[in-house]
Amino acid sequence: MAEQEIHPVKPSSLPEIAMLLLEEIARCDLASEIVLGGGIALKHFADFRPTQDINAWWRMSRNQEAIAQMTLAIESVAHSKGLHVET
Repeated sequence: MAEQEIHPVKPSSLPEIAMLLLEEIARCDLASEIVLGGGIALKHFADFRPTQDINAWWRMSRNQEAIAQMTLAIESVAHSKGLHVET
């Protein structure tokens, strides 16, 4: 029996702040420098439980420009929701 290929699908039940953050990160030129993991990544394949944690790691190695872009994306979303980011 041939294995069935599974493609990621945008989850239907993401918390608003997680959705906003993922959208903002996707607009970054260097978004491809990170790899999503954890519950948020799993929800793109099996949307089975609520989660708001976004886990990610560097695809290869830390890149100062990518760090700056991700930080700006996080700060932008946080500020739009009246939140403060500490780095």
